Amino acid sequence: LRVSAAVSNEVPTQVGPHRWRFHAMPKMKTHKGAAKRIKKSGSGKLVRRQRNRSHILEKKASTRKRRLAHEAEVVAADQPRMKRLLGER
Repeated sequence: LRVSAAVSNEVPTQVGPHRWRFHAMPKMKTHKGAAKRIKKSGSGKLVRRQRNRSHILEKKASTRKRRLAHEAEVVAADQPRMKRLLGER
């Protein structure tokens, strides 16, 4: 096994009894649907829009619509999954 050939992002794969091939690890891809809906704030928090504010607004109270206008923080239980979708580790 040639240690000098292995770069930090390359992984050895055995292709024969005494043959190895190095290939790059696949890149983490951003989930574009999540990237459009979730933003990272300046302090590092994940922020999202609230539901019930896109349509059928006539029957909803003004106070409710004002309250829903503000962005909400992503719940702590969902943050690791959302960070993975955004391409972070």
